[in-house]
Amino acid sequence: MDWALSDASFYANLGLQEVAQQSGHISKEAIAVSSTTSGENRYALPSDFDYSTGLTLFVGSNSTNTLSRMTTAISLIARDSNWADSRSLPDDGTPEHYVLFNTFFELYPSPTSAWSLQLRYTTKHPTLVDST
Repeated sequence: MDWALSDASFYANLGLQEVAQQSGHISKEAIAVSSTTSGENRYALPSDFDYSTGLTLFVGSNSTNTLSRMTTAISLIARDSNWADSRSLPDDGTPEHYVLFNTFFELYPSPTSAWSLQLRYTTKHPTLVDST
């Protein structure tokens, strides 16, 4: 029985993922940097995102005193979508948690200012493609 190229490619990629997981192959690590927007809690994940190894929020000081200008790094805690759905609204402030969902992540509480975010993650294995 002949296989269509799309079917063969699909199963070859499934096999690649299975072998990589079973053999303990670690994907490449990457870093994505972005900024928060006041009142916005949803941010897109990188297109090569596989899973998160950490999300850090950098909160700068608003002080005009040059001696006390510091940036505070906050390691955000991953939560599940059921936890996020149980939150009371409005829910805003300095984020302490994040939820991964589909192709984005959400911050909780929702940011009240523009701060920097650093997402550390592992990349997906490259997809096998038959160019013919």
